[in-house]
Amino acid sequence: MSLLVFSAEAMGGSKSEVDGLPDSLIISFSPEDDDSAIKHESIEIYKEAFKTFMEGPSKADEAIALFDKYIKKAPVRSGLIDEAYYYKAFILFKTNRLKQALKNIDKSLKHKQESENAWALKAVILSIFGDKSGAIDANNKTLEINPDHAGALGNMGHIMMSSKNYEEAFVFFDRLVVQKRDANSLSSRASALGALGRTDDAVKDYNDAYKEAKDDADRLVVLESEGYMLMKVDRDKEAFKVFKKALKINPKSPSILNGMGNALMGMGKNKKAVKHLSKVVNIYPDDYVAWYNIACAYARLGSKESAIESLARALELEPGLADSARNDKDFKNIRDEDDFKALMTK
Repeated sequence: MSLLVFSAEAMGGSKSEVDGLPDSLIISFSPEDDDSAIKHESIEIYKEAFKTFMEGPSKADEAIALFDKYIKKAPVRSGLIDEAYYYKAFILFKTNRLKQALKNIDKSLKHKQESENAWALKAVILSIFGDKSGAIDANNKTLEINPDHAGALGNMGHIMMSSKNYEEAFVFFDRLVVQKRDANSLSSRASALGALGRTDDAVKDYNDAYKEAKDDADRLVVLESEGYMLMKVDRDKEAFKVFKKALKINPKSPSILNGMGNALMGMGKNKKAVKHLSKVVNIYPDDYVAWYNIACAYARLGSKESAIESLARALELEPGLADSARNDKDFKNIRDEDDFKALMTK
C-alpha cells in the first residue's frame, strides 16, 4: 500500500471552516492498482473534491459532484471509496439532506465497517429521525472502535437525557469533558447534573463553560441553559441575574426575555412580569410563549379579563397550548370562567 499525504492548508482549505475534517488528506493505493494514469487522475479528482469540500456549504453540490466523479474513476482498491461516500454524507448532513446522507453513510460502511466517524454520523442522523435504538447501536459501534470518540460520547449523553436516564447521561458527558473540555461539553454535563438535583455542581460547570466559550453565541447558549435550570429548582432570583447577564450579550433574545419574565413570576413579582413581557410582545407580536406567560401573570394577579384576553392571543398563535392551559395551576382562578371554558373547546 502506498500513501500520499496532503495538508488541508496546502490544498487551499481551512480546517476551521467545516467541523469534523482531518488535518491532512491521506490517499492510499494498493500495489495491485497498476494503471498509473487512472491512479494519477483519480488522485487529482479527489484532491479537488476535498479542497472544494473545505470551502464550506456554498460549494456543497460542487463537492458532491466531484466525489461522485472520483467514486466512478478510482481504482477499486484505492482505499478511499469509503472516505468519498463519508464526505458526501457529511455534506448532505450539513445541508439538511438527511435521507441521502444516511444512504451514503451505509455505502461508506459497506466499504469499511471500522469507520468510527461514519458510525458516529449515522448515530446523529438516526437520533434526528427519532430512532433511539438504532442511534444507540451506531454509537456503540463507534465506541467499540474508539472508546474516546467525542461525538459518540456526546450523542449518547443527549440520548440518555431525552430518555430521562440522567445518571447514564452524566457518565457519558463526564467522559466527554475528559476528552474535549469546552463550553459545549461542560454545559452538557451541567444539564445532567441539574437534572440529578446537583444544582451547585451544575452551576460550577456552567461557570466553567462560560469561561471556555469562544464567542458571544456560545456564551449566550450557556447562560440560557443555566437560567432555565435554576428556575426548575425555584432559584428564580439567581436565574434572573443569569438572564440579565445574557441580555447584555443579546438584548432582543426572545428566549432570554421570556426567561426573565418567568423568573420575575417565580419571585412573586407578577406586576413587573407583566410590564416586562408586554415589552417582549411589542418587539415580537407573534411570540405565543410571551403571550401565554402574560396570561399566567395576569391570572396570578386576579386580572381575569386580561388573563383570558392574553391567553386567547397565545392560543390564536399556537392552538396546541390549550393542553398546557387546561392543567396549568396559574389558571386555577379563571378555570371556571365561561370565556376560559370557551377557549378550551375551540
